[in-house]
Amino acid sequence: MPKVVVTQPHQLSQEEAALRVKDLATRATAAYQGQIKDLQQQMEGNRGTFSFSVMGFKIAGQVDVGPEEVKVEVDLPIAAMMVKGRIEAELKKHLAEALQG
Repeated sequence: MPKVVVTQPHQLSQEEAALRVKDLATRATAAYQGQIKDLQQQMEGNRGTFSFSVMGFKIAGQVDVGPEEVKVEVDLPIAAMMVKGRIEAELKKHLAEALQG
């Protein structure tokens, strides 16, 4: 299964970064109203998993919030390879916005 890996440096406390990452899924769902469905998210401390459906594709991944950066790995179905670049760009954009000091 293809994978998108995005890392974003931050200058927040690890706890604050984790809170912002958790809130990011909620904000993305609101921003892409009607496109993101079945959002599931679980955070335990500084690590978490998520899944959702978008454009008919089931997307799943994990997030690791470190002291200096956040790493997000997303597993994409083969059929989503046509939009891999768009998914990666949107993820980078929203992650950077969420982690701004």
